[in-house]
Amino acid sequence: MIMKNQLLILLCFFYVAAIGQTTVLDFEEANLASNDYINGITQDTSLFNFQDVQFSNYYDIDFDYWASGWAVSTVQDSTTNDYSNLYGAYPFGGANNSETYLVGQYTSFVTFPNNVPVNIQSVDITNATFPLLIMRDGDPNGFSKQFGGDDGNDPDFFILTIKGFNTQGQLIDSINFHLADYTFEDNTQDYIINKWTTVDLSTLGEVHSLSFSLSSSDFNQFGILTPAFYCIDNLAFETTNSLTEHNEVNISIYPNPTTDQINIKLDQIDPNTVVRLLDLNGKILIQNKTSTSHISWAVNHLKQGIYFVEIVQNGNRIVKQISIK
Repeated sequence: MIMKNQLLILLCFFYVAAIGQTTVLDFEEANLASNDYINGITQDTSLFNFQDVQFSNYYDIDFDYWASGWAVSTVQDSTTNDYSNLYGAYPFGGANNSETYLVGQYTSFVTFPNNVPVNIQSVDITNATFPLLIMRDGDPNGFSKQFGGDDGNDPDFFILTIKGFNTQGQLIDSINFHLADYTFEDNTQDYIINKWTTVDLSTLGEVHSLSFSLSSSDFNQFGILTPAFYCIDNLAFETTNSLTEHNEVNISIYPNPTTDQINIKLDQIDPNTVVRLLDLNGKILIQNKTSTSHISWAVNHLKQGIYFVEIVQNGNRIVKQISIK
């Protein structure tokens, strides 16, 4: 395992294959050894920058665990059905017999460079091993259910929802992909995805960012009980602009983690800047339209957990993660 203080520079992680105007992020340039993974970074909260495409990640240094977002993996484990196997894709590797892929959990984000919306094309998706085995066989610890129930008739589902947003942070459209579907009247049609499947995202059109979130028929008041993990590979999109041609807005958010207040400082400001605080489900908790470069929010009324600060300015959408403890 590569520990968080031994990470490679993430800007060189991805091999980008360009055919005409098509770019495919296939993650093979991570240069990980077999059965390895990278699940965090050296700071408490950040975004991975991969060829100027941002992938959300949060590693909780205080409690030493991968808390949300994406991890890079070459783990080959199709048999372990517990939390010791968070990084295995059930097909025993990446798409098209490749080695490297991403594992996502809960709500994860992908943001394309500022001022460069792209025509999103497709992504390869499969189940992570841990949730697949729990859905198929049931949880030996009794925490999560076997899909279909004892008689196979329970209408269970495990859905990955992919949403596309424009440069103003407005929802364009969404796509639901069933990682498992047991809702058919004929039980012989029930299925769990066990191989890499290419999902067409072109109906989302021109996007500046994507969110990936999970829902399950197996849930309680605290959230879904199905292990909330999935895998992606080969994210394909088209752009007519260079990915490096954008203006970077410097943002400071402190303290992070915080317990009662966060401060947001921008080095560029305009009268129409909008700053929002979002939860993991994308719900807006606080929103300010501001013409000042410094904003302070009291957050001591919020539950402990992971949140996102979103800044929309001059058609740019920038997302930063924070932790409230």
